Amino acid sequence: MGNNLKTSEFNFNTNIWQMVYNYEKNAVIIECRDSELMISSFYGLDLNEEKYLFKDLNFESEHLIVLADSRGQYLLFHVYPDEAQPGSGYLMTFDFTLGEKKIYENFTLKNADGQKARGFIKGDSMPTPAWIDFKTGTLHQSETAITTHNTPITNPLIYPEGSTPFETVAKFLKSKIENRVSGLIEYHEDSSKVVVSYYICIDKKWTNYLLVMSSNQEELLYETIAENRSGPGNDSFFILNNELWYVKNQRTLKRIHF
Repeated sequence: MGNNLKTSEFNFNTNIWQMVYNYEKNAVIIECRDSELMISSFYGLDLNEEKYLFKDLNFESEHLIVLADSRGQYLLFHVYPDEAQPGSGYLMTFDFTLGEKKIYENFTLKNADGQKARGFIKGDSMPTPAWIDFKTGTLHQSETAITTHNTPITNPLIYPEGSTPFETVAKFLKSKIENRVSGLIEYHEDSSKVVVSYYICIDKKWTNYLLVMSSNQEELLYETIAENRSGPGNDSFFILNNELWYVKNQRTLKRIHF
């Protein structure tokens, strides 16, 4: 790694499945999942202090539990009694400061802020607008307003193979690598850096590489982030508060400070 970039690294025992950003806490909430047992563990990472708000959080349940959102001190989960029928799911909330869990079996989530969740109650006919007061746990059958914020997360552009942007970036990469890029390219460019995630396929095995350059094309980072994949995938990195975040080998989360 060049130019003395400051790097933070967080390692997990199972694969990183998804992440959501908590605006009020300036934190990343991470869901890690054992793909065979379909059991998830959850972690809250405070970005200001680079310390865990909570870690190794899991719930004993026969049902599939999936992280939906996190606002303030609350985690919101979709719970699916029948994975084959996603519409049968319900909402579970968890206060990670008090350790309190609440279940709303007939409530479907739309969005939330640090005080309440907005959605609707399923019925035999039309769904009824409803919202949940996090502090009291009360479910109200009425409409409400939600305080929204612009997300500080920037996701890369995705260029599928065969598209003009893909061919443009692949042509540029040809001067730096020996093998042809395949599948797709993820691309981000701003005033200070260019980030490119791309795949090389050899003998039906896909390898994912991450290249970071300065605005004048000076190489800052070049790293293999996944090997022996069955095919290309997306969501290999994102930009949060002008920092680069990416997953390496499915179990390591890395943060690059510029």
